[in-house]
Amino acid sequence: GQFLDDRHSSRFRTLLAHNTPVQILFERGNPSAETQKIMKSLLPSTVQEGLTAGSQFWNASKTLKTLIEEGYFQDKENSNSGAVLPPVIRSMTAESDSLGLTPGE
Repeated sequence: GQFLDDRHSSRFRTLLAHNTPVQILFERGNPSAETQKIMKSLLPSTVQEGLTAGSQFWNASKTLKTLIEEGYFQDKENSNSGAVLPPVIRSMTAESDSLGLTPGE
């Protein structure tokens, strides 16, 4: 997720303090040096792994396309109906795309 924060990263620090992750996966080279420093100091025992974009994880467009085409959310009772994305995923797609294949901004 994304959110606005102050220059001390207070919200990010609070988020990590209240919700301690077991593993953090991020795009290699993407988190700022300050963010990496915060994660290392607040979460020393958490596995933190930088992944290569495109080969070790998919972008939003490829993920949405795979979810739709592979029928992950196919209506089991009505196999003739198309895949319907859950509301939480649908809310992250572009409103102008009725197929749900375009990620929102």
